[in-house]
Amino acid sequence: MRTLVAERENNGLYTSIHDLLSRSNLTLKEAKSLVAAGACDGFSNNRFQLGWMLRQARTQHQVVESGDLFLPYETVPDMIGTPNETEVMCMEQEQMGMSPRVHPLALFQVKWAQQRERERWIKARDLVSSAGQNARLLGWRVTWRRTSVHKTGEWMKFMTLEDETATFEVVIFPKVYQKYGQFLTDCGPYLVEGRVDNDRGGITVVAERIENLGSETTVQEIFPS
Repeated sequence: MRTLVAERENNGLYTSIHDLLSRSNLTLKEAKSLVAAGACDGFSNNRFQLGWMLRQARTQHQVVESGDLFLPYETVPDMIGTPNETEVMCMEQEQMGMSPRVHPLALFQVKWAQQRERERWIKARDLVSSAGQNARLLGWRVTWRRTSVHKTGEWMKFMTLEDETATFEVVIFPKVYQKYGQFLTDCGPYLVEGRVDNDRGGITVVAERIENLGSETTVQEIFPS
């Protein structure tokens, strides 16, 4: 990345993806990653078409040295199409772990919309009105802390999750942690089901079941090999 910036500062802005490739030592994989992450959007707002041009290259040597290999943008077939918002989010999610244009949960909200409606998942902002009841809600992990129960030595976990509306606290006691703890190793998102407690204004979800939905979701492969 520093090399790309230095080249730009020394010899001027990159004017097209062809210009970028001819003035850099990017491998095909690196070039695809830049396109998928949106770093080349200044050349074209259609990442599918930029990806099509990249796929014409078969080796690093061709990417670096064979400028004739790349057809002008205008000659890209119309059938390539334009990525929709979900597809753009998928590309960014794959390259950066999240999309800077939306909340990390947005991609998963699309996939789980029907289940959310059917099972009546709530939003974090609605937890106060659900105090004393059981609730289901989806959250992205912000922080977590694992600790042991002093008397028994059993492990339990505290997690802070968030959705698009607010953050919320989840307590996972030893019995539940023993069952689900092995799946609580990344950012999720997590579908939490449990009792909503209100302790003098402090809202906590005491988990009875917690599922890592991220482990079931494969981000769309935008650039097949």
